[in-house]
Amino acid sequence: MKIKLKIVPPPSGPICDFCSEEEVYSSLPCTDFTIPEMGLPGWNHESLGHWAACKECDRLIREEKWEELLERSITKYKEKYGFLPPGLKKSVRGLHRLFREHRKREA
Repeated sequence: MKIKLKIVPPPSGPICDFCSEEEVYSSLPCTDFTIPEMGLPGWNHESLGHWAACKECDRLIREEKWEELLERSITKYKEKYGFLPPGLKKSVRGLHRLFREHRKREA
């Protein structure tokens, strides 16, 4: 049995898909793709359409500063939740790689 869950922006509005900042600066075009098992065996996720980015994450992406983007994402997660789950950094790095592979570059 396949279960579909749709994750939508919180009631406060859209957030950055990279660091969860509440001020979205840009919408980055991306083709749909599957995210294999993000820590839950048998649970695949899908990324559908554009990704939202705050101004700082947008800058890091455009300058292709992927390690800085990763560190920002991890730091913001830790600030928000107070801890880092084991393997989170590896998972986020993989997610950013998939985003790079599927994003539509502007002409």
